[in-house]
Amino acid sequence: MNNEQLENALRNVGMECFVKYFPAFADVSVPKKDLIDLLMKENCYKETATVSRVANARRIIRAGHAWEVLNRIAGSKVDPEVREEAMKLRDGMSLDKGRYIREDSA
Repeated sequence: MNNEQLENALRNVGMECFVKYFPAFADVSVPKKDLIDLLMKENCYKETATVSRVANARRIIRAGHAWEVLNRIAGSKVDPEVREEAMKLRDGMSLDKGRYIREDSA
């Protein structure tokens, strides 16, 4: 995934959505259908947009760009609570072969 693809993927997901649902996006045991249903229920997103959000978020994580994206969000001009959560997620993670691992579960 090059920088332009990464930017497009993050724009499609949305910074707040990426942070809010990051643990679920990163958990490969959570079926895509369950994520889609959750996002649609909690946010009233349309199905097509939600499918795109989930696919792009997981694509970012799978490509090993999770830390980079969380770091970018932590330094961006989004809601301060979103920035704080992005910092917590970023600082509390390590990557093992490109997979998100919470430090407290490693």
